[in-house]
Amino acid sequence: MLSVQRDLIPGQPVRRTARIAPLLVLLLLLCGCARDRQITEITLERRGCLGPCRIYKVTLRRDGSAVFVGKQNVERIGTFTNDTFWPVTFQFNRLADAVDRAGFFHLAGQYSGGFVDAEVVVTTVTSSGKAKTVTTHNSSKDPKELWQVDTLIDGIAAGVIWKRQE
Repeated sequence: MLSVQRDLIPGQPVRRTARIAPLLVLLLLLCGCARDRQITEITLERRGCLGPCRIYKVTLRRDGSAVFVGKQNVERIGTFTNDTFWPVTFQFNRLADAVDRAGFFHLAGQYSGGFVDAEVVVTTVTSSGKAKTVTTHNSSKDPKELWQVDTLIDGIAAGVIWKRQE
């Protein structure tokens, strides 16, 4: 195409933007594919409510390691880890992309409902060494994108083969 443009206007140089446009497109594609690569850790902590809500904390890391600390109303009570569960790495990349698409880093730091007995959920994402935390006091009042991220974290955690730590 560049030679066609040159032939259309003899003696006129090809515009600089026409020469670098393919490079810009390539850079945008690479940035789009790698935009979540700085996310290194994603944590979901359910702190419970006045009733029988689950109390636990799960942390998933880009390197494939994971930690689950169950405290109350969950199947596993105690600390559990898994350093070798390979699907976590693949799933982490997809989760990091979902976090990115959800606009997690642009969410407010806190969402509150009007219920005293509402479940408290804390979601923390670490990217480029900095952590962003979003706390909700009633998940029915938080943005649907946050609920989707939390649900994905729970789904990945359910598939991990956990090993009890002594």
